[in-house]
Amino acid sequence: MKENFEIVAIQNSNLALDLASYLNKKIIVPQIEDFADTETLIKISNTDIIKNKVIFVVQQFFFFHKNNSYIDLINNQLFKLLLLVDYLKKAGAKKIVCILPYLPYSRQNKTACGKYFGAAFLLGKLFKHAGLDRVVCFDLHEPGIKLEFETELENVKLDEFWVDFLKSKFKDEIFKFSLVSPDMGRIAMVKNIAKLLGISFAYIEKKRIGIDRSVSIELFGNVNKNVIVIDDIVDTAKTAINTCNLLVKKDAKKIIGCFSHAVMTNDAKDKLESSLYEEIFLTDTVPVDSKTSDSKKIFILSVKDFLCNYIKQYLSLNDGKF
Repeated sequence: MKENFEIVAIQNSNLALDLASYLNKKIIVPQIEDFADTETLIKISNTDIIKNKVIFVVQQFFFFHKNNSYIDLINNQLFKLLLLVDYLKKAGAKKIVCILPYLPYSRQNKTACGKYFGAAFLLGKLFKHAGLDRVVCFDLHEPGIKLEFETELENVKLDEFWVDFLKSKFKDEIFKFSLVSPDMGRIAMVKNIAKLLGISFAYIEKKRIGIDRSVSIELFGNVNKNVIVIDDIVDTAKTAINTCNLLVKKDAKKIIGCFSHAVMTNDAKDKLESSLYEEIFLTDTVPVDSKTSDSKKIFILSVKDFLCNYIKQYLSLNDGKF
């Protein structure tokens, strides 16, 4: 396999560093300058290293404010990514593959009225026109958006990740648990993980009553035992808390939470810490602030092995030719 690829990252995030170490590469970190009017300028000192190469861009979006600055809001992060991709394309990159462990706007597959394609598809158009060839993400909230997303989009499911973790965590005790999907959208994922573990599963019917507002209505299945709640995103934590409270009412015993993307906005961390969850596990697809990572109830799991294995398979299949 030829070494005709490079890794670029706006920040030296943990996953970018892990991938670079795995592939024995140095990360190319562009210079980013923000003017007084908040416009951004992207620079890479040596563009020769970009020419005729496949470029893996690793971008982990975060949802907390660094140094109390609003410059890092998600829309700003996205536009900086677009500027970077555009720059790499102009600098002669042969192909650009963007590793976005969490894909922003993935929940907006429809507009508010429900009649039209939502903002997720606009993102696909922007990626394509900026010069992006492929997007790789983990546990996509709405897998169906792949069909109309104008940039090639690959969804790496974390089912096997959770199976391996839960087997390692609970060993023979895993058979004392039942898995729970907090809404209809995660049923297929939770059912598959339960099947791989050889345990039962249940699901909850949820009703959304407004932006960031939902209520858990009814439980389907038996949870009179230990339970593990599995979901793709924990944002405001309202769904996670409503799910936990309903499970307690239905005589669940020990309750564990597993969430793929730790968006964790507002006071989500405090809500989860004061909840009846015994333990909560989040992956590092989304970086969290130090208060969350230092929690005694919330634990961060790395998906680096899954990412490195994916890239290894990708390079092997393409045999360095791309």
